[in-house]
Amino acid sequence: MNRSVDPANRIYVLILLGWVAMFALACSGNTPKPAETLIFYRTTDGQVRSINPRTKEQEVILTSRKGDSIRYATLSPDLKFIIYGRHTNQGEAVWLSNINGANPIRVNSPYTITGAGWLAQDRIILYGANGFYKRADEGEIKLYDPYTKQIRSLQSSQNLFTCGENTPTTTFGYLSIANEFGSALGHLEVKDKELGFVPDVWLNLSQIPDLRGGFCQSWTQHLEKIIFTGSLDGRLADLYLATERGQRITRLTDFSRNYNQSWVGPFTISPDGNWALSIVHLAESKRRDHPTGSFLVLVDTRTGDLTDLGKFNSEGNIAWSPEGRFAAVGLSAKDPVTDPEKWDLYILDIATKKLEQITFDGKASTVIDWVQVP
Repeated sequence: MNRSVDPANRIYVLILLGWVAMFALACSGNTPKPAETLIFYRTTDGQVRSINPRTKEQEVILTSRKGDSIRYATLSPDLKFIIYGRHTNQGEAVWLSNINGANPIRVNSPYTITGAGWLAQDRIILYGANGFYKRADEGEIKLYDPYTKQIRSLQSSQNLFTCGENTPTTTFGYLSIANEFGSALGHLEVKDKELGFVPDVWLNLSQIPDLRGGFCQSWTQHLEKIIFTGSLDGRLADLYLATERGQRITRLTDFSRNYNQSWVGPFTISPDGNWALSIVHLAESKRRDHPTGSFLVLVDTRTGDLTDLGKFNSEGNIAWSPEGRFAAVGLSAKDPVTDPEKWDLYILDIATKKLEQITFDGKASTVIDWVQVP
């Protein structure tokens, strides 16, 4: 049998083989893979976990001993470390570990209450007090370097802890603070042994008569938009928007039309500043068709339009995905008094306004952060 091949056909075969090789190369591991993200969160049984929102795969990062608990946790800006408060029968202390949970070390002595926040990528502000104090000058403040393990004492005459928290939580390097002069956003600075707050933006609440509040705030990266809670009568709290470096105040919600009592929190503003996501607690309804309870709501900061996303309760943080389209929050659809342990992690798609539940064991209490994997 003649097995010869026409030269023209040889060329066609070679071209075909070249296409096959190129296709195989494109499908190989040499093609860049889409960047993965992880959501870090605390559980009700004392763990810190991460979950991949795409694959739903989970990993336990930190685990408490029986009877202990992890009160708070914060990722370092360079995503190399986790600082967290571990409560034991000896008290509460600040601990540090690698972001994967390896090499945990205790960085200060146990106190009744502690706090920790990142001053910069390589320095941590530590706070400890024997007693439930809220002022920095009533407890011990230290500056800790996680690389050298060096620690030194600081002093401060300012109240650096707001919103009922004992941790100076920063976002984009800014810190929210309230004192006798008003409400402001600023940054922390260390000069010699003094830790001070330097204001960058003051909220001009005088634009709206009788408005009180501004103690808790959420803001975009360059402070173009700032949302905060405020009240005109002490019974009804609403969300407000500050623009123009805090000089223009706009009311976003008005729950007084249907309720006699309301309070707001937690809440957050989207990275682009177009959305406010919050839990609102509504009581004493003026109309039978307006139920009371806790609700997850999404507010368009450009129009004030409010979307009710369902009856949920949450006491923890809300974190945005790196690109800003999604938000993660720990929610409970149960009555927090009769069934307080049923908490799960949900993701909200801002584009569709749909919620997706991604954990189902009832233990996802508080979101820590949503980050892109290094």
